[in-house]
Amino acid sequence: MIIDPLARIIKDIKPMSMYEDLGVVIDILSFTKPNSILELGAGSGSWLLAMNYALDHEIKFVGYEDFRLDYNFGWPKTATELTNYMAEKSSSLGKVIDVDIRDEDIYHIDLEYLKNLNIKFDVVRLDCMEQKNKVNEIFYKILPFTSDDCIFLVDDITPNLCPNRFLSYMDKVNDGILKPIWFGNKEGAWCKTAYDSAALQQHIIDSIQDIVAGKSENIFWNNLEHRLIKTFMLLR
Repeated sequence: MIIDPLARIIKDIKPMSMYEDLGVVIDILSFTKPNSILELGAGSGSWLLAMNYALDHEIKFVGYEDFRLDYNFGWPKTATELTNYMAEKSSSLGKVIDVDIRDEDIYHIDLEYLKNLNIKFDVVRLDCMEQKNKVNEIFYKILPFTSDDCIFLVDDITPNLCPNRFLSYMDKVNDGILKPIWFGNKEGAWCKTAYDSAALQQHIIDSIQDIVAGKSENIFWNNLEHRLIKTFMLLR
């Protein structure tokens, strides 16, 4: 039996993403080719490992995790442990990973460290926080460290998970800072309003046929019309 590359990522790396959503995210980043990716809420490092494995160009990864929190998943318990695990796992999959893991309370993130990196991140993924005011706060702290073409990925945006993440990012749409690109089963993507997302959205539509059902549609939010891609789980 031949295992498709996406299924192999799910099997070998075990990111906490739905198969269909993960496929769309990989398609997005294969198109935009980010040089740097920041994840807030790195957990076991599996999502960063999946991106490193799936994408064919060099990327600088930075991940933040508060290791004082214990989710009882058996994940590494220190930044050093997680860094070493990710290096070993990547090596076992035939890849090298360039990653910095920061052990910090996201609510009190060390902005001086980010300044000293001298990086404008091309992707910021949010996979932590539930309170809307806290999501807003970290967004504005990170925004100066993002590139003009930055893709903002947000996990668990559905009403039964962390709807305040979705509402916070749609507030940025109201404010003219962001516009939506894609909504999946439980993840979504936004970009800055000046970014021309038409080619990216067409790429998503052209690429997803074997992974997920999807369509392009216009939505109205706060009396403004936005084009986005919606994808849905295929019946298997």
